[in-house]
Amino acid sequence: MGEQEIPLSMPFERSANPLQRSAAFRTSDIEEFKNAALTGFGATSAEAFGSGDFEAHGSLVELQDIVLLSAASNSSVAVDYPEFDFVRLSIPLVGRGVTIIGKETIEINEHQSCVTSHGRSTQVRCDGNHEWLNLRVKTTALRKKLTSILGARPNGNLQFVPV
Repeated sequence: MGEQEIPLSMPFERSANPLQRSAAFRTSDIEEFKNAALTGFGATSAEAFGSGDFEAHGSLVELQDIVLLSAASNSSVAVDYPEFDFVRLSIPLVGRGVTIIGKETIEINEHQSCVTSHGRSTQVRCDGNHEWLNLRVKTTALRKKLTSILGARPNGNLQFVPV
């Protein structure tokens, strides 16, 4: 009997929407996209740019201390968020963009994520054909977990520095 070769890696196919069971919106209407960003995702403003057929979808899963968000669009978008009482991890799955936190601009892409500290307003700018996953963790839950791990309460506010 001959030996069968097992590939060391195989192509990974991502679903069109990692949180598709919790769809919040799917639209080809820019105004509907803006409304969803403002009312469902907590944005203070949202814009979409480009020519051609607009498409966007987003999903939202809310737990006690954690929120998972997934969003994608075939167009460039700009979304502004106010100060929140959570830490946000932005993970680009497809495409690239920037997160602006105060005077810092952090480029994010499939190889570079971004953590935003609580209490910081942000501006997110994405190029066309992008897909993102965001994890929001309430600051109180993060502090509680860190206290449990460290055996002592962290001093001061938790701050994440963009790199």
